[in-house]
Amino acid sequence: MVIHVIDMLNRNKQRLDNEASKRGRYQISYVSKLEKNILEDGDSDKNQKPLKDVDESSDEEKLEYVKHEEHDKDSLVSDFNSEHCKAELDIVQFREEIANVPLCKAKQLQEKLGQKLFDKAFFGESSICSSSKQTARRTFTRENSKRPREVSSKIPVSKFRNVFQNEKLGRPILDPRFDDRCGEFNDYIYHNNYDFLNDIRQQEKKILIEELKRVKREGGGDLDHLKETLKNMKNREKTKEDVERRKQVIREIRHENIERMQKGLPPIYKTRAQIRQLLWEKKSEELKGGKKLEKYLHRRAKKESKRRGANISVGRINERISDASD
Repeated sequence: MVIHVIDMLNRNKQRLDNEASKRGRYQISYVSKLEKNILEDGDSDKNQKPLKDVDESSDEEKLEYVKHEEHDKDSLVSDFNSEHCKAELDIVQFREEIANVPLCKAKQLQEKLGQKLFDKAFFGESSICSSSKQTARRTFTRENSKRPREVSSKIPVSKFRNVFQNEKLGRPILDPRFDDRCGEFNDYIYHNNYDFLNDIRQQEKKILIEELKRVKREGGGDLDHLKETLKNMKNREKTKEDVERRKQVIREIRHENIERMQKGLPPIYKTRAQIRQLLWEKKSEELKGGKKLEKYLHRRAKKESKRRGANISVGRINERISDASD
């Protein structure tokens, strides 16, 4: 079977060589005839024949040349058609033989010949050429620059493809504070581990106060920036104190409920208003002594008056101060 396929391919190759040689001979004969006509024209000019004889002879030669040319073309076409038919018959015969052969033997034959040689014998050269032209890589162009780019579906897409053009591809940055894989956040452990930051902040605050005093005394420097930075640090400390106070109140409520449940009593769940009242009592206890409590109450009264759009009387503020002191 392999020898038969190789013989068939050799015959096809020989057929193509014969066609090429015939085309070459036809071109050579055509050129030689042209040269002969040119030489005859030169000799006729030298001999100075009469014009009528020259015209008659040239017309006869032209007719003979045209007839000979048409005959050569017809012979070439007929030879080409006959050889093409033979090649097609060989391909059909080979296909019939392959159809009768078992699949395993056809697979063995394909492995022995190779994929390209087997396709050439089974499908012919013309079909392979046409299929190669169809499967040739096509350049994708955009008719308009604002249209999306057309991408071939045959090119494998990377896993780390850039879907959005303006985004940079790279390893994603992980923040352990907000990543679930790093475990749940424990506030108690966090404050124990990073308690040294409070000492550093207090040192920075002292340096900032000294710098502010120096700028006020000597002048120069950014006074407003220093004041704003110091104010932000104090506000941060106040919010931290409020958060710690709230945690302590909730811790006390929880401890009381645990004690009640141990005694067999039901737990008491405080409302938000009750928790706010407990926070206010705790803060007033911390601010007792000196004028801190009075200042705090005045500030709070101003906020409430702005919120309500009315002035709170001084007597009411004094009542609150007396209640807090009691």
